Amino acid sequence: MADAAQDKTERLADAKFAGIEHCDPNTLRKLLIQYRFFTLYYIPDLSYLVAKLPFGKLRSFMAHILYEELGCGDENQAHPELYDAFLRSIGVDQESLETGIVENLAMLDEIQLSLLRSPYPYGVGLRGMGGECMCQIYLANLYSRFIHNPFIQENRDKVDWRFWEIHVGPVDVHHREETRALLNEMILHTPELSRQISDGFDASLKTWDQFWGNIVEAAKPSCAVETIRFDAHASTRSHGARDSSYR
Repeated sequence: MADAAQDKTERLADAKFAGIEHCDPNTLRKLLIQYRFFTLYYIPDLSYLVAKLPFGKLRSFMAHILYEELGCGDENQAHPELYDAFLRSIGVDQESLETGIVENLAMLDEIQLSLLRSPYPYGVGLRGMGGECMCQIYLANLYSRFIHNPFIQENRDKVDWRFWEIHVGPVDVHHREETRALLNEMILHTPELSRQISDGFDASLKTWDQFWGNIVEAAKPSCAVETIRFDAHASTRSHGARDSSYR
């Protein structure tokens, strides 16, 4: 299941990110900004998954990943902070940093609700395999392309690379491989869970495809999408009008 999904995801990523090497700086920034919101949702998503999992290797490993995502005790090293530092280093201003695509934020909300409402095996497929395994494939493909963009090449020494050093390096590759191994072990010992894990994984694959598809579409110069100001510290979000400036 995972091998076939990996091949399919690599093909989808290839198609979606084609041409990033040549796009203008503003388009590149718009493509890169929106992943920020996944990093903000992923930490609470992992927290909910860890809370639901039974004691065992997978729970401990997911908790370890959560600890790393939060910066291993240093809030300044939390991965959302590192990604924001990367975005600022390529010229993203604060207003743009907080502007999310409404449809994508709604998807992230729905995933979080699914984690809360669904049995833990579904969450394992949705955010275990879907979060650690498929996310890394998209990121690696994206990175392999945007580093060749002339704007990035010209400003390479000014870019804050810390987020990417983690997420396209051996740390994240190990996370992907270990997650797959632990999930295979879980399915081997409790095969009755495989259907729910598979359902969650399938939902994750569809969401990733749509998530990045929306981002690529929104980055096109002629496209206007509905956006929203997102405040990670607030309990509610203030909706904005359809944003003609996101072009």
